[in-house]
Amino acid sequence: MIFGLGAAVSWGVADLLTAVVGRRMGSFVALVAAQFSSALVLAAIFLMVRPAVTATGSDLLIVAASGGVGAFGYIFVFRALELGPVALVSPIVSSFGAIAVVLALVILKEALPGLVLAGAAATLCGVVLATFDPRRFRPERQAGGIPLALATAGCFGLAAFLLGRGAQTAGWLVTLGVSRLATITVLAVPAIVARNRFRGMDRRALPAAALIGLVDLLGVALYSRGAELGLVSVVAATSATFTLIPVVGGVVAFRERPAASQWLGIAMVVGGLVMLGLGR
Repeated sequence: MIFGLGAAVSWGVADLLTAVVGRRMGSFVALVAAQFSSALVLAAIFLMVRPAVTATGSDLLIVAASGGVGAFGYIFVFRALELGPVALVSPIVSSFGAIAVVLALVILKEALPGLVLAGAAATLCGVVLATFDPRRFRPERQAGGIPLALATAGCFGLAAFLLGRGAQTAGWLVTLGVSRLATITVLAVPAIVARNRFRGMDRRALPAAALIGLVDLLGVALYSRGAELGLVSVVAATSATFTLIPVVGGVVAFRERPAASQWLGIAMVVGGLVMLGLGR
């Protein structure tokens, strides 16, 4: 649970930084720059540590699949936010945690005590409520973003499950390296196609983009380590709370006022996390 919360904080901070940097160099450009910079750092770590690879080929294939599927999730979510309102896209995407939890319970046969299961359910439902702002919802703009938001949730949910499953068999560091390599490979194709976007980018924002990559990498590392040591379902449920950080950031930095339903969602998340902690 602690590793899942650490991953949530890292991914939430990465999201906030992406929102700022994306305005200067474009969201897709920021994404590619962040992922490639994190890959360089990870390559340096591998050269120094040289971890032993004891996993089977099928296990490594599962890990690579997590990175590839996650890359498509990144691509889909940026397009979804362009076509649909954040108030609708964000809560749909945040449901990825529920998908990962269900897959872990069904495929990995993870058995959760009643209090832990209730806590996971409350946390995930609370995340969806907390990220949905009915005041910003515009029905006339919802059509284009819904299919892509659903696709994003599916990709992230499957990627989170495969990442956790891979970490249990291949180890967290090998999982981190192989999954990131797969992500970079998939993102390289649209990056080459859209290479004109990179020519006019604000190079002064590159250090910030690199920081995004490092923070995101830390989140994946913590998630992988948590799944290696514990249950994928619990780590997935707690890590899904990363979507709350932009909401909290808006309240603290911009004095935004969440809707009543959002406050209810935040309360459910807190209560769910308490149940997860007590149940363990």
